[in-house]
Amino acid sequence: MSEDDTERSPLLQDDHQGAKFSDDQEYRYRLWRTWNHTKPTITFVMLNPSTAGETADDPTIRRCINFAQEWGYGTLEVVNLFGLRATDPSKLQEHNAPIGPKNDEFLRQACQDAEMVVVAWGADGSLYGREREVTEMLSMDLYALNTTKDNHPVHPLYQPADTEPLKWRYDGSTEEGRTPDEDTERCENCEEPLEEEFNEPLEEYPGHDMTLCPSCGIHARMHGELPDVPVQQGLDSSWGSNDD
Repeated sequence: MSEDDTERSPLLQDDHQGAKFSDDQEYRYRLWRTWNHTKPTITFVMLNPSTAGETADDPTIRRCINFAQEWGYGTLEVVNLFGLRATDPSKLQEHNAPIGPKNDEFLRQACQDAEMVVVAWGADGSLYGREREVTEMLSMDLYALNTTKDNHPVHPLYQPADTEPLKWRYDGSTEEGRTPDEDTERCENCEEPLEEEFNEPLEEYPGHDMTLCPSCGIHARMHGELPDVPVQQGLDSSWGSNDD
């Protein structure tokens, strides 16, 4: 991720923002931002942490803050199905302990303390059965910004600014799997259909195009290594991450 994509939070006082990491910094268990103590808390549950830290926000966190402010909340809490810090969700399958020893403790507490819980982990949430496991553990009303064809709650980054939360319920369908339609182009990461309206040229990468997956927020046609040239402001080379 370029330095331009990770910025200090606009919140002015350090005690109103922070993050909880494991001692070795390998896991991030919790992140919070407060701009109005008189308003309630909203918690977003995403896939896994990326680069956002105690005072630095990445594009996903800034997007979540915008939603929270628009909906009338004063504090944002962010937790994840997996505590492992990684900009590429494929790393979750390569690690022998991607959840983290204290992840569920912080996840449960952040959700219990919130007035609303929005799940936004994308299609990879079914990895290791975490989507089912966490929804059963929480046992509360959950909301999503939208869902994929297979009922996965979508990632927040590319959802319209005027999106309103919808009640979401895990129904088990996301673990059944499906056979992709050979005539439909699908995201290499989540296998959801790609739409032409999300096709955009990569001007700074001559000869390359990109497709932003509306379901999981992935650089769908360029999942993995990008050409070794600078990334312009506004394009994030770590879009493979499904949190922040």
